[in-house]
Amino acid sequence: MSKNVMFSAVIVLVGALVFFQFVGVSSKGCSLPLRAADEEHMPVLVDNSTSKYKLIIPDKGNVILSKDERIILLCPSYRNTLAITNTNSSVITCVNEQTIKILKKNEDFQKVVCSKGVRGATMSTNTKCANGQGRIIKIGFPVERGQFLTLIETCYDGKNGNALYSSHVLIGSEMDYASKSNFRPPFSTEGLGPGVSADVAYKQTYEKATFNSVLGSAKLAAQYINKSSYLARGHLAPDADFLFASWQYATFFYINTVPQWQAINNGNWKRLEYLVRDTAAFYGEDLEVHTGSYKVLQLPDVNEAPTNIFLVSKSKLAVPRFMWKIIYSKKSRKAIAFVALNNPFVTRLGTKDKLCTNICNRYGWDRSAWMDGSKGFIYCCDARDLLQVIGIGPKLDVRGVLDAPNLSNRFYDF
Repeated sequence: MSKNVMFSAVIVLVGALVFFQFVGVSSKGCSLPLRAADEEHMPVLVDNSTSKYKLIIPDKGNVILSKDERIILLCPSYRNTLAITNTNSSVITCVNEQTIKILKKNEDFQKVVCSKGVRGATMSTNTKCANGQGRIIKIGFPVERGQFLTLIETCYDGKNGNALYSSHVLIGSEMDYASKSNFRPPFSTEGLGPGVSADVAYKQTYEKATFNSVLGSAKLAAQYINKSSYLARGHLAPDADFLFASWQYATFFYINTVPQWQAINNGNWKRLEYLVRDTAAFYGEDLEVHTGSYKVLQLPDVNEAPTNIFLVSKSKLAVPRFMWKIIYSKKSRKAIAFVALNNPFVTRLGTKDKLCTNICNRYGWDRSAWMDGSKGFIYCCDARDLLQVIGIGPKLDVRGVLDAPNLSNRFYDF
């Protein structure tokens, strides 16, 4: 077995250390591509060199194995098997280039696929988060020996059906090689609290009926919910932040989403997600990303009275008023926080819309697009100030503010 290089990022949640661990391998012999011809059925690559299994991190878009080195190919979804072995997982041995040995027979790595599309799974825990409002639910892949390979940790309020925040790690050195798979699996309801029918609540006809009931006016509901304006399933940990297609598919759980206006989801929030990935790629380091929601959006009803907006009944699946995202470098102990107003119908930021002092200009994060309210107002904060205000975020040892790199050639305008 070649010497493995350990990559780990530590996230502190509610006083408990939670480890996202990955392993990278480097030697000669085999070079297995991160991107494959059939990414939807590509198995998950797992390092089994120790009793504690780990996800394998590629090197410049390829998983490098020495000759005769062994790893596990995993098909983690329900009743999913490797087509060749008819088993959930199998050990493979590197022969050379993209040739591997499985069941004592040489095969082309890209032809060893799962019988069904690869999906992630959830694992509920008793770990409290957000001052007891939620519990940590892990999203990732179950493996042998009762182990679970975690990609995302979501602080979920099962009682009220709200995703409070999600935490994950961006592998900055590999972001430029990440899968570009266009396939989007259906969202899974696994892990949702009782009575939270999210798969129904996000249908536009249901949204319009909900707004009609809550606001007391079908005409008013139609102004908010129509073909060009509706609430989308806004990813907290976005799919494109992950490397392998199978990792990306594992983000499609309702517990990793909040109701977000589509104009914002496909507007400034999308710009922000690109900016975060480009920042990780520029610095070339693993960055922790924490993304969450705060407070409930209010809209005027037929009598102009401010009314809380929920998608299920009158108290579940809240439409957040704010969304926030924190990028944290454990290496430098510096962070930057972004706050987005989840309301494309306001034309200016009011005093109550500012959770903390805007420091975008001071640290190079400012963009003219951030002040386009129709696509979602965005401003920057010292992460320490934001965490103190919202009071429910992760516990981070922040010592300073993260400077923005020069991304003039990488910033996207949509």
